[in-house]
Amino acid sequence: MKKRTNMFLLLLSMLLLFFVGCARDGSKLEEAGTQSDTPEETMFEVGIDELPDIHVNQKFEISGFIKNNSNISWEISHGSGMFTYEIFDKEGKAVKQEQNILFRNDIGYALKMESNGIYRNNGLDQRSKEFYEFVIKKPGKYTVKSKAEFRIKNENKGIQELIITSKDYELLVK
Repeated sequence: MKKRTNMFLLLLSMLLLFFVGCARDGSKLEEAGTQSDTPEETMFEVGIDELPDIHVNQKFEISGFIKNNSNISWEISHGSGMFTYEIFDKEGKAVKQEQNILFRNDIGYALKMESNGIYRNNGLDQRSKEFYEFVIKKPGKYTVKSKAEFRIKNENKGIQELIITSKDYELLVK
């Protein structure tokens, strides 16, 4: 009988250890070098595709992208105006564009952005070309920045809105 009780206590102890080990807090994994399951701006990279040779008074398009540099796939949503672009001259002044009436359909997009995936959506056919098509009237060096606005569905914090700006890209207009 005593042998049976000892065996039962041993089995109970092993089960307890097993369940405690399985229910361990995930934050320990984070300390070991895994990324957090809370989205942060540093997990993403915003940029623009390489621009062709740009000439004075010729139209050109800028196309932005966002890259998920984390090891987590995210459910993201955004509007047709996810990407916006700004061009600055060598003095740092914004280059104004001649625009007529701008339109944008307030359509929403939802997708799963895989780990290390790259996503592009310039809102073609959902907004005026003037949002991504530009003309520069003077030759010289310019700087381009892209900004991406999107939302991430996060089980821990609900829906988080992220606004991320790219690094400066150099643009040479001939």
